[in-house]
Amino acid sequence: MRLILDVDGVVCNFVQGMIEFADEVGDPIPDTCCWKDVDTYHFFGGWDNALWKQIANDSYFWMNLKRMPRVRHTMITNGIWPDMYLTARPVGSHITGQWIQKEMLPVAGVITVDRPEDKMEHLRPGDVFVDDHPKTVRMAQEMGVKAILMRAPFHRGVDAAELEGLAAISCLSEIVSLINNQH
Repeated sequence: MRLILDVDGVVCNFVQGMIEFADEVGDPIPDTCCWKDVDTYHFFGGWDNALWKQIANDSYFWMNLKRMPRVRHTMITNGIWPDMYLTARPVGSHITGQWIQKEMLPVAGVITVDRPEDKMEHLRPGDVFVDDHPKTVRMAQEMGVKAILMRAPFHRGVDAAELEGLAAISCLSEIVSLINNQH
C-alpha cells in the first residue's frame, strides 16, 4: 500500500494564495476574503483564466503559498508519511518539492501532471490517495484505488450527487482510522 497525497487543497492552501494574489493584482474574487468563503472549485475559471496565466510560471507565487492549517503538526504527530505527492500544477515537480522542504512537511517524491485526470496514470489498485477534487477521487475509486476526498469549503457549490459515495475526511488525522477501516 502506498500513501499518495495531492498537494493543493490537501497540504497546501492554494485557494487562499489565489485570493491574495487576485487582490494584489487588482482583480479580486467577488465576496471572498478567506479560502473558507469560496463555494466552488470552478471560481478561477480554469487554466486559461488570466489569473492562471499570471501564476503559471511564477515560482515566487508557488514557493510562497501557505500550508493548510495545522497540516505539518497533524502529519508529524499522526505518523502520516506519504510515499508520494501527486499534483496537477503548471510548475515542475522541483518547485513543489522545494516548497514541501521549505514548509518542513514529510519529504517524498513529487509527480506533477498537466490535468487532474492524468493522475490516474500514477495510481494503482491498493494505493491510498487523498485529493480535494471529487471527480478525481471518483476516477481513482473506479480503478481500485482507496481514494479519499479531503473535504473543503468549496465543496458547498458542488452537486450533492458528485459527492455521494465518496469516502471523505476533514483533517489528515482522520486518514489513519479510515485506512485501517478499509482493510
